[in-house]
Amino acid sequence: MKPCKNSWERWTCCTMPLIHYRTSSRVKLVSWSKNVFVSCSDRHNLVILEEMQKQFTATVSQLQDRVAKLEGSIALLESQVPQMDGKRRQLQETSERRFLSIQETCSKLELALYESQAELALVKNASDDLMTREREAAHLQKSLQISQEDAMDALKKLREESSQLQVELFALKQQTNAQCSYVYGCK
Repeated sequence: MKPCKNSWERWTCCTMPLIHYRTSSRVKLVSWSKNVFVSCSDRHNLVILEEMQKQFTATVSQLQDRVAKLEGSIALLESQVPQMDGKRRQLQETSERRFLSIQETCSKLELALYESQAELALVKNASDDLMTREREAAHLQKSLQISQEDAMDALKKLREESSQLQVELFALKQQTNAQCSYVYGCK
């Protein structure tokens, strides 16, 4: 490897050989190549590289901790999946039973409403018939009252005529008796 000329080139040539890979949920570092240290002969650069390596190692360690925590959380969540799935199924079954129960209740209410409407129609028809009969009865009562008044008037006239006829009959009888006694000497 050729020596590094400026700081950018030093940083690039010193950090580029870093390779990391993931194995069994942990990030491992491939150690620095000895050629990098040789090409970066400057002591200052070496200190910077060591500091960067420490920071990088600390960052990797933090990332590994975070990955481990995330994997723990994922494992916990994965362990809760069957329980949550069971609860979901239970809630779904409960909601389906409630839906069927509500649907059955609605059907019963619809049937009761239909029956109530049919009974109401019958009551309305009976009420209309009763009102018609009431009107007919009132009309008949009025007709009977008029007929009764007419009958009373006719009876009154008949009584008057009967009284008059009785008077006339009595007068005729008297006249007949008088004529008989005059003509035949009856009585």
